[in-house]
Amino acid sequence: RAEKSDRLTRDFVAMINHELRTPLNGLLGAAQLIEETSITPYQQKLLTTVHEAGDMLRVIINDLLDISKINAGMLELKLASFSPKLLIDTINQIFSAQIKDKRLFFKCEIDKDLPELLQGDADRIKQILVNLIGNAVKFTSEGGISLSVSWKKGSIVVFIKDTGCGIPQDKQATLFEPFTQVDNSSQRKFEGTGLGLSICKMLVEIMGGKLCFTSKLSEGTQFEITMPLEKIESKEEELNVNSNKQVTDFSIAELTILAAEDIKINQTILSMMLKKMSIEHKFADNGQEAIDCLQENPFDIILMDCRMPVLDGYKATKHLRKQGYKKPIIALTAGTTSMEIDEAMDCGMDDILHKPYKREELEAILKKWGRKLSEH
Repeated sequence: RAEKSDRLTRDFVAMINHELRTPLNGLLGAAQLIEETSITPYQQKLLTTVHEAGDMLRVIINDLLDISKINAGMLELKLASFSPKLLIDTINQIFSAQIKDKRLFFKCEIDKDLPELLQGDADRIKQILVNLIGNAVKFTSEGGISLSVSWKKGSIVVFIKDTGCGIPQDKQATLFEPFTQVDNSSQRKFEGTGLGLSICKMLVEIMGGKLCFTSKLSEGTQFEITMPLEKIESKEEELNVNSNKQVTDFSIAELTILAAEDIKINQTILSMMLKKMSIEHKFADNGQEAIDCLQENPFDIILMDCRMPVLDGYKATKHLRKQGYKKPIIALTAGTTSMEIDEAMDCGMDDILHKPYKREELEAILKKWGRKLSEH
């Protein structure tokens, strides 16, 4: 019964992941394409609202799926070398406009002993910092936020301090519990699911670290994060944050693309994105159609949705690889669980583009594999 329950939980997370992200891909993709057209100031205002609502929805979906994946034991860390200083620079860029709009100060101190390279999951560390600093900005109306980053005894130590409203003493004990907020009333000033801090604590603990805080009402809050990370001595390794720089000069206009995608909305968005890049392309509604199409027409790259009727992307890819197909097959999927990622790579796919994706992300992955094609 326990094994069946675990399997059902994993299947549910994978299914709901796909079902939520697929329409969101159409929504955000359409909004981005509209923004690149000539529109009136009134339309721009509406479009900005769509973007903001879509981004809020993406955050909620990501939080719900993260908490589900953690509880189901499906979350895996992706370890790679990264520059902590570049990561902090990215954080600065993310919040600079928002902090300026609220007329707050943002003080950032980086210890001179902080290593140039560390081994860890940079995306998850960034998620933790963005969540905590985002909360600090949200709950601070005067003063500002201080960020301190140092290296002590094999761990990165981060202090995030704000001059915000603080957390009442009677709410502090339950602050990290899922779906809990300081103010849960219908008249609350700040919206949110109450999952952010819970996810941060879980992620820090999965990394073997510790997250704690101190707070005084009307004076502010300070969070302390300690995460043990491996220091990378060799500077010869590629920085994870710069891994796509080598492919930016490749022209993709000569590529031909076959996209196996069964959702018409996503076909429309993908087609418009590819047309903007002047890329010749054709669609297949399922995996079997893709296989049949390849017998008549050569294509440079296949964009393969994983969940499709008749024949799914996994089985279609296995069939093509058995037949000796060598060209790149990129998973075009809403799936983000480790189980789905492993299945995509195990069946013979070369890379993954997660929905919802932006045109820049699509362009980057096509440049990457287009360049590899040209080198062979």
